[in-house]
Amino acid sequence: MVVIAIIGILIALLLPAVQAAREAARRMSCSNNVKNLSLALHNFHDSNQSFPAARTNWNTGSNTEGTLTRFSAYFSLMPYIEQNQVYERFTATLALKNAGDTTTMIEHPAGDIAGGATAGPHSPAANCNPWSCQYCIGSAYLDGFVLACPSDTASRAKIIMIGTNVSTNRSTSYHFCYGDSSDKPYWPTFTGGVLQDTTLHKNNRGAFTAQIGVSRTIEGIQDGSSNTIVFSEVCAGLNHNNAAGRLIKGGAAAKSNVSPFVANPTTLAHRTTNVRACWNTKTGKTYTAASDDSIDVWPGRRWSDALPHFTGFMTCLPPNGPTCANNDIGDAIVTASSYHPGGVVAGLGDGSVRFIQETINCGDIATANVVDSGESQFGIWGALGSINGGESKTP
Repeated sequence: MVVIAIIGILIALLLPAVQAAREAARRMSCSNNVKNLSLALHNFHDSNQSFPAARTNWNTGSNTEGTLTRFSAYFSLMPYIEQNQVYERFTATLALKNAGDTTTMIEHPAGDIAGGATAGPHSPAANCNPWSCQYCIGSAYLDGFVLACPSDTASRAKIIMIGTNVSTNRSTSYHFCYGDSSDKPYWPTFTGGVLQDTTLHKNNRGAFTAQIGVSRTIEGIQDGSSNTIVFSEVCAGLNHNNAAGRLIKGGAAAKSNVSPFVANPTTLAHRTTNVRACWNTKTGKTYTAASDDSIDVWPGRRWSDALPHFTGFMTCLPPNGPTCANNDIGDAIVTASSYHPGGVVAGLGDGSVRFIQETINCGDIATANVVDSGESQFGIWGALGSINGGESKTP
């Protein structure tokens, strides 16, 4: 009995050490993923003299489909992260879609979730949209994709449950920085086949912006690339059943459960109100109210979609803080988060990777205001998110 007791004590002592070692290995792998993405950004910049736009207008000719302005920057980066086959299938499918082809079927490989276990054509090219990108590329082509943190099991799932429905669109753990402000996505308009509304969202002063076709350059990061975040983790959405007391990580609060929350914010005051209201949705590590929308499962759930709920984040609330949105995808305040203890892995504009503590200085959120010029009022974290606030703060 004594021997058994001693063995039990040794196991109890060793188990936490083993778990810590495994998490250290996962965090290192996650850091490598972010490093690879950061290198891809710089290789893209070398080839194109700018970073990719967060939203690109993929319409050609006289086509003016709004959905073709919503594909994320990841498609532009595919050739730079050894995913040429994804990029080639995507551009080939878009060519058919832009040509108005509604009959050509997309070939899916065996085992592709979109088509079941068998190979063959399953959907026309016309169905290629950011929320159904398996129709553009075939989701089996994303096996081995480097967009999932090893500690975030939800982001690694090939089959994603959205309520009682199955989504075949793969998730991502790594989001682009939209600056130190909340964001309002918009649907573009075209006049004579020319994209309009390109001046909207000029207040987004992150390394990436919701403005369609607008991209940043190294020279444009006036605060210095080593002082500016380009990537961070965001926990993929979970099926929380929208209940009160659900975990902040992997969830979100809907507008109807965030008071006050201004839908379709048009002023800096509206954005400030939304940031403060979102911060007040939490108690400890949980949300205080139930959510009556499906947005709780959406963070990171579409790696192909440029809307901030899916591939963006802001630095107005501290890492592992709450995320909020108006309905399913609008007026989002997306906050960096991870399952690594104590913080998030982030990539800076100079290609370096840092671990940002969740206790990083974020200013006084109760009194901080969203600004479109000058120093961020959200402390060091907010300063890292802005490209031209005049700050020189490092994590």
